[in-house]
Amino acid sequence: MKKQLWTILLLSQSILAIGCGHSNISNEATIHSSPETTTVLPQTSTDTSFKNTSGDKSVNLTTGTFLVGQDISTGKYIFTGNGTVSIWNGEIAVINEIIDSSTQSAITSVTTDLYDGQKIEVTSPTSLTLTPVQTTTFQTFLSTGNWIVGIDIEPGQYVCEPVNNEGLLEGKGNLLIYDNKVLLVNKKIDATGNDGVKSFMADLKEGQTISICNIPSLKFTES
Repeated sequence: MKKQLWTILLLSQSILAIGCGHSNISNEATIHSSPETTTVLPQTSTDTSFKNTSGDKSVNLTTGTFLVGQDISTGKYIFTGNGTVSIWNGEIAVINEIIDSSTQSAITSVTTDLYDGQKIEVTSPTSLTLTPVQTTTFQTFLSTGNWIVGIDIEPGQYVCEPVNNEGLLEGKGNLLIYDNKVLLVNKKIDATGNDGVKSFMADLKEGQTISICNIPSLKFTES
């Protein structure tokens, strides 16, 4: 049953996926968290035949530009290492994050699906490692990136709180939840409460997509 859900949702996500970007605004639906921070845009694609062809081998990317479907296979990946990664769907930046494995308080990984025709840009410094994700399990801690309810996290009502990688209630960023092309949630979360709410109650339903931006990890506690 879960395998069937995975297939159905991957097909739907080839038409709509979500992510975090900072520039290149198009006439697609646009959400501004603030003039100084992340601009979040729904990702659209004409490809309705998404297939996970990533295999089981990691891919190392140095500084440069890479095309999904040509240089990198389609599929779900975890990005780790050190560098800035931007993922473009046409002129829309769906991911734009600085990954830094040297500190627990930084973004240490980004998880997202890669679709045929997308462009990946890696800029200074050094390199990134892309690790394929072949199987998924339900999680209660979601890191920076894009996630699917019913595949990556169970449906339900949750209290969402930002945490760093040592389990402390620290960090701030944006939580977005889409149901198909409808943006349901665009919430700035800050563990201190100075630049957003300390926690947020989310009612997650199967098939919805979640985008976590600039937060090392969000803890989802069932309420």
